[in-house]
Order: sequence, then structure tokens, then C-alpha cells
Amino acid sequence: MAVMDARLGSARVALLEQQVRELQNERTFLENILDSLDAHIAVLDDSGVIIKTNKPWQKYAEANKLGLPPDTIGVNYLRVCDEARGEASEGAEEAAAGIRAVMDGTLSEFRMDYPCHSPTEKRWFFMRVTRFAGAGPPRIVIVHENITPLKEIQEKLARREEELLAYAKRLEETNITLKTILDLRESEKKELQEAMVSAVRQLLVPALERLKTARLDEAHKKELQVLEITLRELAASSIRTLAGRQLGLTPMELQVAMLVREGRSSKEIASLLNISTETVAFHRRNLRRKLQIRGKSHNLRERLLALT
Repeated sequence: MAVMDARLGSARVALLEQQVRELQNERTFLENILDSLDAHIAVLDDSGVIIKTNKPWQKYAEANKLGLPPDTIGVNYLRVCDEARGEASEGAEEAAAGIRAVMDGTLSEFRMDYPCHSPTEKRWFFMRVTRFAGAGPPRIVIVHENITPLKEIQEKLARREEELLAYAKRLEETNITLKTILDLRESEKKELQEAMVSAVRQLLVPALERLKTARLDEAHKKELQVLEITLRELAASSIRTLAGRQLGLTPMELQVAMLVREGRSSKEIASLLNISTETVAFHRRNLRRKLQIRGKSHNLRERLLALT
């Protein structure tokens, strides 16, 4: 009986030793996984004391000479945050409040990004705080990830956006300047055209009328007719620019309008343009319609004179 009990005891010991080895192997496996991650990971107890860290966390602590053991085991993370001063305190208060909120169950998860610059480089980190699932005392897992490349891209995009906005503003100002110049040029062009039409009407047309009463031979009469036609076409071209495009006048309507402005009768217009008086009347009606002249009390010639 004693031999059997001894054998059973040895078997139990062997089984327990095997279970311990399996647990150790599983723990080593899990630690290797944590150490292989790029993120800096720490596990806190329910009072904020660090009870476990991975290799990246330890390497960061050692490289940045935090004045603590590299593994920071036994350090109260919340106290470090609460006592942070100067540049190191940026985001510390917010981080401590987030960790406490996860501890007491107010939050299921807390996240934040924060700057962590060194004398030689600018760095930003992303912090994620969660409550460790499972039975047993509360455990808080803190993960820090280096997001400096992402922040640098964001800063470049922000600078580029500012440059584009500034460029768009300069372009808008340039467009306004160009529009002002074009408007001024168009105004000057219009004034020049109006001056030319006025000179034709007030100076050249009366001179032509006087020449018509003079005794001219046939050759000079033909030259006079050519001159009159040329001046009429020139004035008609100016009227087309000034009003024709807006009113939608046809070439014949423009010629009739020019002669009406000169004070010509329908009979004279018919003779000069080699058309019938009925055709002249037709074009006069069209002109009144396009100029929105209603009623016989409104004069077509006065309206045409008012255009320029």
C-alpha cells in the first residue's frame, strides 16, 4: 500500500511539474509576442503601479534616460503623470484622468495623441488604455505607438493647404486686378467709339450734306458716294459694338438704325439702301420691338440717339 501511495505521489508531482513547464512555456510565448511588437506596452495594477512591460518599452526608457529602471517595474505610472512638470507635463494630466476613468469603469477605452520631443528630434505618440479582460484583480493595459511619420505627413499637408489658400488668395487678387484693367480698357474703348460716332454725326455728315449741294462732276460725285458709304459702315460698326450685340440687330436693321439716327426719312432710307419703303417700315417696326418702344408717342430716332 505504501508503495502504491508513493507511486501515486510521484505521478502527481510529475503531472504538476509538466503543468508548470507548460505554463512557463505559454508565458514565455506570450512574452515573446509582446516583445516582438513595435508598440511600447505596460500593464498596471489597480493602483497604477507598473507590473509588466515589454522590450520596446524598456528600450525606450533606457534610450531616453528617464532616471528609472529600464523595465520601470514597481513605478507608479499615475504618480509620474501627476508629478510631471515643464515640457514633460504636456498631456500628462489628460492621460492620468483617462487611465483613472478606465480603472473605475467610466470609460471602456481611452485614447489620445501627445508630443514627446527630445533635444534632437520631434516625436508624437498615440496612447491607448484598456482594461484587461478576465477574472482576477483589475489590470490596465497601456499601449504607446510612435506616430511621428503620420504627424509629419499631417503637418506637411497642413502647410501645403496653407500655401494653396495663400496662392488662391493671390490668384483672386490678380483676377480682380485684371478685371479692373479690362473693364477700364473696355470703358476707354467704348468712349473712343462714342467719340467717333459723335464726330461722324456732328462733323462729317453735315460736311457731306454741304458737298452734295455743290456743283461736282460725275467722278467727284462717285467719290462722295463712296465716302458717305464708308462713313456709314464705320458708324454702323461702332453701333454694332455698342448696342447691336445686346439688342440682337441684323446688319440691315443696323443700317436702317444708322440712317434713322441721322434723321433720314423712310423714303430717303429706301433710296439709299435700294429697298422699298415697305421694307424700311418693316425694319423700323422690328427696331421699335427690339428697343421695347411702345406707342406712337415714343420716337425711334430719340431712342437710337440715346443708345450712344
